[in-house]
Amino acid sequence: MSVPKESLRVYLVGHHDGKLTASLLARSWAEFAPSAFGASEAEVLDDLEQLIADMLARDPAALDPFMWDESLSVRTVRVEIQPQAVVDKRWVIGKQPIPLRLTFAWSRLAKGGYRVILPRFGWRFVLEDLDIAATVLRQAVSSALLGRDASTLFDFRVLGPERVIAWSPSVLGRRRRDRGAAMSWSAFPALHAVAEELVERSRRKRSRLVEPPDLRAHAHLWARETPASLLLVGGPGVGKTTWVETLAREFSRRRSGAGSRSAPKIWATSAERIIAGMMYLGQWEQRCLDIVHELSHEGDYLYAGQLPPLLDTRSARSSIADFFLPAMEAGDVSLIAECHPREYELLKTKHPRLLAAFSIIKLDETPTAAMPGLLRAYQARVNPRLELQPEALRRLVQHLELFRRDTCFPGKGFRFLDWLNQEHGLDLATSLASELASELASGRAEDPRSTSPGVDFDRPPSPSLDTTDPTAAAQPLGPTLAATKVLRAPDASAAFSRHTGLPLELISEEAVAGPEHIAARLRVGVIGQDQACATAARVLARFKAGLDDPERPVGSLFFVGPTGVGKTELAKQLARYMFGAADRMIRLDMSEYMLPGAAQRLLAVGPGVSSLAEKVRQQPLSLILLDEIEKAHPEVFDLLLAVLGEGRMTDAGGSLIDFRMTLIVMTSNLGVSQRGPAGFGVPSEDERARSFDAAVRRHFRPEFFNRIDSLVPFRNLAPADIRRIVDLELAKLGGRTGLTRRNLGLEVSAQACTTLADWGWHPTRGARPLKRVLEEQLMAPLAVLLARSPKLRDRVIRVLAHGEGGEVEKDALVVVLPRERPATAR
Repeated sequence: MSVPKESLRVYLVGHHDGKLTASLLARSWAEFAPSAFGASEAEVLDDLEQLIADMLARDPAALDPFMWDESLSVRTVRVEIQPQAVVDKRWVIGKQPIPLRLTFAWSRLAKGGYRVILPRFGWRFVLEDLDIAATVLRQAVSSALLGRDASTLFDFRVLGPERVIAWSPSVLGRRRRDRGAAMSWSAFPALHAVAEELVERSRRKRSRLVEPPDLRAHAHLWARETPASLLLVGGPGVGKTTWVETLAREFSRRRSGAGSRSAPKIWATSAERIIAGMMYLGQWEQRCLDIVHELSHEGDYLYAGQLPPLLDTRSARSSIADFFLPAMEAGDVSLIAECHPREYELLKTKHPRLLAAFSIIKLDETPTAAMPGLLRAYQARVNPRLELQPEALRRLVQHLELFRRDTCFPGKGFRFLDWLNQEHGLDLATSLASELASELASGRAEDPRSTSPGVDFDRPPSPSLDTTDPTAAAQPLGPTLAATKVLRAPDASAAFSRHTGLPLELISEEAVAGPEHIAARLRVGVIGQDQACATAARVLARFKAGLDDPERPVGSLFFVGPTGVGKTELAKQLARYMFGAADRMIRLDMSEYMLPGAAQRLLAVGPGVSSLAEKVRQQPLSLILLDEIEKAHPEVFDLLLAVLGEGRMTDAGGSLIDFRMTLIVMTSNLGVSQRGPAGFGVPSEDERARSFDAAVRRHFRPEFFNRIDSLVPFRNLAPADIRRIVDLELAKLGGRTGLTRRNLGLEVSAQACTTLADWGWHPTRGARPLKRVLEEQLMAPLAVLLARSPKLRDRVIRVLAHGEGGEVEKDALVVVLPRERPATAR
């Protein structure tokens, strides 16, 4: 077979589902080998051609290791190896051999001998005689398996037909021209330092869009000789970035059809990338000027992402946008940027000149009714082995609409399916590896079903090298990957619950979670505040029913009452119930925001900043606890008006932060001093509620008070409540690592519990001293006991009050509480 000089060799391997993997074979060692995956040979070769075109554009010598001037043939061999297993911590080589079929490519060397390549494993050998290939490969496999368990044999399974073809794509004929083109990139050093060219990337990246946006309505803006600057206005997830990527594909299509300069480039960057590494005075300003110079009169686009960061004042009261604006107005530079509709309304007031330089394109959210069909088409494209029933798709859209109001369709639907496919993909891979390892360990790996369909070769293998039973080709290899998993509506609800942390009973239609049920869940961790739990439960029940205001936070609760009665604990319990973990609570001590100007710290943005705005941006589904809210400066209350009323906040950079999926809890001690010290005697519930309500109304302006959903009064704790809290805290202490890993139990007598409850209560601080009492009077003696007896295990430690009688076993472990009340509990 005649082979053209300086051509490529492509290794093709088929898979059980009919698809192919293709990769370039390197003549010498190469750090990276271009590869592609697709449904047909034409498709994978087309993808490879796009990859190598990009390689040549970046480095004209990138293909040198992959150029061949000799032919390659393919052969298969059958080898038998003895697997290993660990027995009594020693590797034991098994008696029963395991047959393997290995495929290799080979060529005759000019000076004698044979070059042998196993592309799947990156192995290369030079053999004097090709007949010894089976022996050499058996030794190579045995060496590779040395010290590894039997499941590693899965790596050597037969995938499908393997072959090597000679390939001379048209891009090879343009290598000389590409060298000159690559050198021309040096004309744009500033752009290459901070941006990526999207039009060229779109040729290499396969699109997963199921319904690309229609660009024709705005063709008069981007198709003219000097493209207009474009501002895409829409909510998060509405498709602004997708619109730009679709435009890049359109430019790529035009460029392919009419020459390399028939369509503009789109350089993608961001404000953060433009200023990255700019440490000294004037550096970032000079970079902006260099970018403007390189873009001027080229007719290319600069896609800068979000517009508000471009407006941040950085030095000498200048922003990045200030450097681009004159060139935009003159038509020398074309910019594409994005912003939220509310940001756009704000910019119309603050930066009208900048907005006048843009042509505005408003993108609307995809209607809810259209989403099930889009999600079905998207899922079929990215992973046809995971299928969602129509009812499951409708349920998923319903959940996303009700419980993810911080983002828009279609983006939030596609992102959820990406997460779902990743989750189920990991489960499938784990199951497959486990089942195969089990088969190998049980000696069933020799079953004919472990052989994949026969291998297609350039020349038929010698009978002496391949004696596999041809009937084995019809059997699948272990567990099949082609099986389709179907998700029903309850499965979709369960997956959404895992994804967001929201409890299944709160989002599922099958689960019943009325106010009484939710209140009972909250009372598990909050003692003595049944009415407060019931009030908070009604807010969550309204959220489950979808009757809350979609343009405000999930709820805003104002907890008011004495210190140490459970206000913070109820907030934690709400976070655990609603989001699955107490760490989903953002806690702010408002006494740190007492001074003028402190409100701006809530809005701060940037690397290393831990402001309220940054935390909510990172986790929109969270509980926000504003502790001792009455101590904050009035500027903070003004800032919170927009959060409580509209569920939004504008950070220091001008970007919008969505609070509509947060639950806001404020705590206060207002009105407590009017009722005397906290004690066990409690006036009527109505009297206490009226006192708290009056105190809160006096302190806050009506426009702030009226944005609060519920004022939740907390009562003083009774002695029985303190006793129950002791039981709750002792249960937590008994689960600490130092006790559980030694299998040590903790048994506290009733009299000791009563003593701890008495010490843990304070007339003005409620139950707040209790934790310190438990740490000092119980856990500290236990720590001393365990330090003195490091081998102590599998015992029960009894805790008794001082002077407590009763029979105690001779060898019992006992901790006795002191006689007097500790000073810390006074």
